[in-house]
Amino acid sequence: MKVRSSIRSAELRSVAARAEAPEAGPAVLVIGRQPDFRKEAAAQLEAGGFKVVEADAWAAAEPQVESSAGVVVDISVDQDEMLSICEQISRPFIVAYDAAQGMDTALQSGARFILLKPVPEKLLLERLAQLK
Repeated sequence: MKVRSSIRSAELRSVAARAEAPEAGPAVLVIGRQPDFRKEAAAQLEAGGFKVVEADAWAAAEPQVESSAGVVVDISVDQDEMLSICEQISRPFIVAYDAAQGMDTALQSGARFILLKPVPEKLLLERLAQLK
């Protein structure tokens, strides 16, 4: 009986915690081939109150672009493919890079901001707010 009671208590605490948790804000789409970057960016954005949708390819990202409050694209892996994705995004977006090379191409493809990795959380949130 004691085991059931402690399980039930844990369930009630979990339900209460979810009820007290604030609703996530607008969705931000994070596109890139590096899962580590997507997870890091997602954690930063969620800490800033955003809901995050991750995608590693255009097929997964395309349906989410227009409904997202912002888009962050990591171009450090598969640069040609990611730049091609940038050219298809119809709204202002942020690009993250490992190095400064190719920045002109990213700007020409429509990137509003280019951030060098690792991207500080404060800077990412500031630039996202400026996309509007």
